[in-house]
Amino acid sequence: MNEIDIIEEASASPAAGSARRRSTVSRRQVQLLLTVHGVALLALAFPSIGGLAALVVGYILTGGIGISLGYHRCFSHNAFGAHRVLRGILAVLGVLAFQGGPLTWIGFHRAHHKFSNGQGDPHSAARGFWWSHVGWALHKGPNGYRPIRMRSLLGAAARDPLLTWLERHNLALNLAALVVLAVALGPACALWAVPLRIVVVWHMTWLTNSIGHSRLQTTGDEGGSEQTARNVHWLAVLNFGEGLHRNHHAAPGNPCLSRSRGEIDPGYLVLAMLSKLRLVALRPKPSRAPARAVAGQPLPPKTLDPDQVPTLEDTEMVAA
Repeated sequence: MNEIDIIEEASASPAAGSARRRSTVSRRQVQLLLTVHGVALLALAFPSIGGLAALVVGYILTGGIGISLGYHRCFSHNAFGAHRVLRGILAVLGVLAFQGGPLTWIGFHRAHHKFSNGQGDPHSAARGFWWSHVGWALHKGPNGYRPIRMRSLLGAAARDPLLTWLERHNLALNLAALVVLAVALGPACALWAVPLRIVVVWHMTWLTNSIGHSRLQTTGDEGGSEQTARNVHWLAVLNFGEGLHRNHHAAPGNPCLSRSRGEIDPGYLVLAMLSKLRLVALRPKPSRAPARAVAGQPLPPKTLDPDQVPTLEDTEMVAA
């Protein structure tokens, strides 16, 4: 569902087998992930209530508001429209999750939907749990994904000046946040608020890619597979509804990821409140027919133009 790399050209053959051979390890990515994880572990040597509180608040703001509502539902799928100030806040909070610039994230995620678990899906679960969780993030051109060729997937997002600026300054903004919090809260508390929080958000996001896509039906010798995403209800509670991944693949543009009683989507509860306040315009919900998992029978995706953004004047705005 994301990654930590500015859009760059990656070499890969159209053939699945060749793409696997050419998904070369990125030394920069390996060093980055090891460094952040190492510094995050250092935070555990300085336990404090203040540090834990900073981690929780940062997790909600960057993982919930920034990634789930911002990068994912707003910018990748345009599941709701919002004033440009609110869109800017969502984009900045997404950047502070340190999962790459917004254009990088959108490109990866839209490729995941376009080629789900097949050639071109960066974190295809057909390549195993490790690959879909974090292995793909350590490679250039993961699973045949070529950012230069995939720029068409970005659509209007590629022409958004704010998203373009944030794409270029992703690393600098995160370093600035670390410095500011170290001065304001103290170095020990800042370790909890930034590197440890970043690692927690990373893995909660990556779990959607891995355990949310762990049931596959192989359809060919080249490793392609039908998409049979799973709803992982306990994960949905923790990562703002993203664990309801089968529902999401059935209707990617739906702002609400829950489709039956007992399915909890905390992210949509925030959107419903913002809709009540007339701060966002939600796309109409599709049919609420439950998304039951049937082995070997993937739900047909309901596609919507990702560049068609709802507006506050939209007469079909959802009454939350």
